[in-house]
Amino acid sequence: MKRHGVRKKTVTYWLVWTGCLLIAVMVLLPVVFTIFASFMSPEEVALNYGEMSLENGFTPLHFLPDRISLSAYREVLIETPRYLMQFWISLGICVAICVGQVFLSILGGYAFSRFRFRFRDAIFFGVIVLMVLPYQVTLAPSYMVIRALGLLNTNASLIFPGIFSAFGLFLMRQIMASVPDSILEAASLDGANTFVALWRVMVPCCSSGIKALVLLSFVDAWSMVEQPIVFITDAFRQPLSVFLLRVGKEDMALGFACSVLFIIPVLFLLLLFEKQLVEGIVQSEIK
Repeated sequence: MKRHGVRKKTVTYWLVWTGCLLIAVMVLLPVVFTIFASFMSPEEVALNYGEMSLENGFTPLHFLPDRISLSAYREVLIETPRYLMQFWISLGICVAICVGQVFLSILGGYAFSRFRFRFRDAIFFGVIVLMVLPYQVTLAPSYMVIRALGLLNTNASLIFPGIFSAFGLFLMRQIMASVPDSILEAASLDGANTFVALWRVMVPCCSSGIKALVLLSFVDAWSMVEQPIVFITDAFRQPLSVFLLRVGKEDMALGFACSVLFIIPVLFLLLLFEKQLVEGIVQSEIK
């Protein structure tokens, strides 16, 4: 029986390991392919992917470049400034959304987790409903409000709606609710008022969750597509997430290089906050 149990655990381990490996390959293969393809010359990209023809029912995959070329990166970073300009526009919009969203989520999460007021649970239930609804459901009302405010075709049309996040509020409420009451009671006995207790006690206790929210909010803002398409008609004001579609159609080689440029900020934040992301998600489930 003991040997059978050990064998069963071994088989389960290898099945789980194999499944995780297959998932990792499926997720990482397009990213690795994009990075390798960005070092191909425009002629090589056009030769292998110009028409994307099928051979024997499969699309031919030219994975490794025949000759390493930096022409696409030279075009993106030096010769044509508008590509790099789209990157900085996207970065500015995402940083503004991230800062505003985290700030408001901290205030809202503290209020919902520590204060008792009328209709608190009903309002929080409404927040949960908004969180599970697809963004497309509220896209038309958001467009009407933004048009009434005269913010169409401006960066503010993306920033102002983006800083109000139901998910951010929900995450911070769950994380702050896991902080013991005794910590805030001790701060109150030391003479700390509500704002001092929030910024000097609660925020440090929830630092991992806040860093997780920074990463998640930035990734969500960095990859948004529907909002820029609807709210911004000027192509040169649109962020890189939308700009990539047009670049890829015009010049596939430049599209690969811009895609690598698009990956860098998210990859940097993931490597920086990987531990805090796991800790924040675990902390949000404590209570």
